[in-house]
Amino acid sequence: MSIKLIAADMDGTLLSSRKQLPKGFFPLVRTLKKIGVRFAPASGRQYYNLYEQFGEIADELMYISENGGMVCDGREIVSFEAMPQQLVCAAVELARGLPNVHAIASMRDGAAYEDDDPVFVENMAMYYARRKKVPDLLEAVQQEPVCKVALFCKNAAETNVLPYYRQMFDDKLQVALSGADWVDLMRLGLSKGVAVGVLLIDTEPTNQQTEKVDITTTTAIRMILDQAATVEE
Repeated sequence: MSIKLIAADMDGTLLSSRKQLPKGFFPLVRTLKKIGVRFAPASGRQYYNLYEQFGEIADELMYISENGGMVCDGREIVSFEAMPQQLVCAAVELARGLPNVHAIASMRDGAAYEDDDPVFVENMAMYYARRKKVPDLLEAVQQEPVCKVALFCKNAAETNVLPYYRQMFDDKLQVALSGADWVDLMRLGLSKGVAVGVLLIDTEPTNQQTEKVDITTTTAIRMILDQAATVEE
C-alpha cells in the first residue's frame, strides 16, 4: 500500500499547546508532495481560517474544514455539503429564542452572523477569518447554501444550547458539542472521515481503487511531525 494522503486534526495534534505549527513543517510538506503524498489539515474551523494558518504553503495543501462540510484543494472547493435550508432556518430561529445564544452560518464564501455581542465576536474571530455581519441572518441563510451552523454560549453550551438542539434536530442533523462554548450543526452522516474519502478520490487516478490508499493514524501523524524539525529549509 502507498500513502497518498495524510490528514491531521489541528488542535491537539498538528498545533502545539501554543497554537503553533511544528518547526520544519513547511519544508516537510513540500518534501512529501514531491514523493506524491498530500497533506490535509482537518478541523471544525472555517476553510479561510485554516488557509491563513499555512502562509506560503497554503496553496499546496488540501483542507477538510467545517467538520467535513467544506473540502478544498488549495483554493478550489472540492465539495460543499449543504444542510437542508428549512432546518438551517429553524436552527437560526431557535437561537433567537434562547438567552445568550448566538448563531453563525458557514457558506462557500465566508460566514454570516447578526449579533454583535462583544464576547461572541471576540470568540468567533478566532475561528472565522472571513465573516460578515448581516441585518437578518434568517434572510441571509435563505439566499445562500449553508454547510454548518455554529451556536455560541460562553461556558454554557452543554447546558444552555445542546439539550434544545438535540431535542429538535437529533434525528435530522448532527448536533455536536465543541468545547465549552460551541455547538455545531451539520448534515447527518457528515464527518472528517467522510471528507477524507472525498479527498482520496481527488488524489487517486480514476482507474484505481481508493482502498489501495493507506491513511496514517494519529500516532503515525505525530511521528511524522516529530521529524519535521530535522528537515532543512
